[in-house]
Amino acid sequence: MKYKKILVLISLTFLSCNKPTIFVLKDNDEYSKYSLSDSVKIAFKNDAVNKTPLIAIDGIVWKYNKKLDTVMLPLKKSDIRALEILHKNSSSVIYGPEAVDGAIIINTIH
Repeated sequence: MKYKKILVLISLTFLSCNKPTIFVLKDNDEYSKYSLSDSVKIAFKNDAVNKTPLIAIDGIVWKYNKKLDTVMLPLKKSDIRALEILHKNSSSVIYGPEAVDGAIIINTIH
């Protein structure tokens, strides 16, 4: 178990050195954390969002430290109903200048 933690930390460090921010969901225990990186990674690859997109959870803009390479979201994977990526060219129309890097819109089941 100790080696799993080290491997995860090394992997996150390696991935975050020159990649966009990784967004991680927080579940009850540290062994069941889920990453939104697959969905977001496609958006980064397609140049839909930049490194620090706006995040809205149930319509409320969620503030986070944009200098971090990994952002822990206050959600469980089972709480998410839908995830939508708004392109950086159109997200500022809805959310204003804060969303010039694109937006990640999360709707929960609550």
